[in-house]
Amino acid sequence: MPSFYIRGYSTAPVALADVWVTASSQVKEFEVTPGVYEKYVRATFDFHRSGDTSDALTVTAMHSAATKGETVTSPRTFAAGSNIASFSINYFESQGWQTGDTINLTLLPGTGYTVIEPDEVSILVDFTSAPKFVIEDNVINAAIYLPAPGEISADYEYTTNNESTWSPCDGTYIDLEGVSIPLGHLKVRRKAIGATPAGPAATSTKAYGNAVKVWQGPLVITAGGVYSGRYRSTDPDVPAVDVKTSDFVDLSNVEVEYARIGIKAHFGTHNPTLGHGMGINLRCRNVRGRGLPIVGTLVQNRQFIDIEEYINLDIQHCFFRNSAGIKFVGTYRGNGTTDSIDVRYNVGYNIDCRLSEELSDHKDGYARMHGNFITWGNTKGTEVPNVKIDWNYQLSRMGQSDGEDTISISNARGQAGSYASVSNNHLRGRAYWLYQRHHHGGNTEQYDSGVSILVESPGATNQFRPDTCARYINVEDNLAMDSNGGHFGIASAMDVKMRRNTSISKAMADKADFLKVGGVDQGEYKGNSGGSYMHDNYYNNTNNCQGCEVSDMTYGIVKDYRFSEGYLRKDEFYGGNTNLQQINPHYLPAEEVIDEATINARERSWWNRVAANNLIIGVE
Repeated sequence: MPSFYIRGYSTAPVALADVWVTASSQVKEFEVTPGVYEKYVRATFDFHRSGDTSDALTVTAMHSAATKGETVTSPRTFAAGSNIASFSINYFESQGWQTGDTINLTLLPGTGYTVIEPDEVSILVDFTSAPKFVIEDNVINAAIYLPAPGEISADYEYTTNNESTWSPCDGTYIDLEGVSIPLGHLKVRRKAIGATPAGPAATSTKAYGNAVKVWQGPLVITAGGVYSGRYRSTDPDVPAVDVKTSDFVDLSNVEVEYARIGIKAHFGTHNPTLGHGMGINLRCRNVRGRGLPIVGTLVQNRQFIDIEEYINLDIQHCFFRNSAGIKFVGTYRGNGTTDSIDVRYNVGYNIDCRLSEELSDHKDGYARMHGNFITWGNTKGTEVPNVKIDWNYQLSRMGQSDGEDTISISNARGQAGSYASVSNNHLRGRAYWLYQRHHHGGNTEQYDSGVSILVESPGATNQFRPDTCARYINVEDNLAMDSNGGHFGIASAMDVKMRRNTSISKAMADKADFLKVGGVDQGEYKGNSGGSYMHDNYYNNTNNCQGCEVSDMTYGIVKDYRFSEGYLRKDEFYGGNTNLQQINPHYLPAEEVIDEATINARERSWWNRVAANNLIIGVE
């Protein structure tokens, strides 16, 4: 069902909430005067919220007025402690509303909150109560019909073979879930009763109903062009959209749901002998994605966008949830000047890299793969100009997400005269929970991996490679909060500048969430324990971290929570064996409490910067 996802702030004190909207309707008729009847649609819009519900929160939506042609802007207020706010309105036939009209509700940006997944909830006006269908790529999820006033279900019959045979409708739902039926072949009609001939059949050439999304099957793209629509794949081996061309492909206003990969663009897979200029050339704007729930044995994590071997990438104003995010790895095959990478204004919600329970030896029953919000890796020594990975927003809820590094840059390179920019990103929560890992001679230990932003150069051999390592990257003005590991890291890279980043963590302030994930008592969990580091993570080599800098960083970190010790502060920088020191660090005062209010205030300051720069984050 279409829904809105916002980040909302009340006025004082500040509270954060995720808000979504659902819609429902009823067709009613009443007697105005004896023998004169009036029909109307009663529409109900329910606003829901989760997260912190302790404060009042007012949001504003614009909807169609009862009088056709007008619109009304209505504020709705969640009372403190409540998680639902509703309103209903009647749309009368006498006021100009007709069958086929739609009643729309759109959430509006307001003071103190930002809409990060704009959408529109619509209700179809249908005074005739005609049969309605929900059809997804020729497969029936449910066929729904609503009898007209005074009629009963048994008055209807249906066919799935284009009127060759008819079956009675015995309930309000025709239960055909999972049945493959060609479009147009499912029909419902009013039965012939006595001498009355059967009514005309309503066919399944269109989706009707309240806020129903119609999905097409997987899409394979073999030629350039502009593509839009809704595509879904429930097969882990089949992406929702598969790009198999080096032509320019523009995915605009696309929505994908996927068992594993939303948008796959592995041009090298289809063309093993690639030459210069042969690779993926992709633009994604206003693309929405959702990883489907894990079913059966999933051996690789779900991924929103997965790209290998590329010429030029432009990924902006996208939104995804419940999977790993935007991944682009492999050789850069652009022209070295105008061909580049632009990943900005995207939103990732609940980065989730869990696999199947069947594969797991981990503590909460799920296996993991390393997955990220944004992954840029393995350029094989090629240097990419004018890279922008800026102004992206990530939020991962504890217990609903599972990822490693939030932004991972591994063996990827900008240019000496054009450093790659990883700047002004909002990264909150990482939620890579402890699990049992077998290593070091078969010993089992609790293990946690990953930071908010990591620039690294792992390799198969114990030899540092200046020609292929991560290099020429600026990591500046990012806000990282509540990672349950470190926040910023440089590991075996060169010419990486980390400047003016902020690392804030309240550690175990939310003890109930942290300690009871998956039913596991993690009271000794050493979460949120690092600020930033720069060290030889892979090689014992003096070239490691050459030309790197960590300066003007801000730290406010609670070390961890233990029942015997309470809260401990740990604003640390680890220089490893490089003996490199950070420059001019800043620390929140020791007496300042670092709690949810601290985190929320920092988040609000980030959104204020967004507003000051006239930016739109998420889907436009």
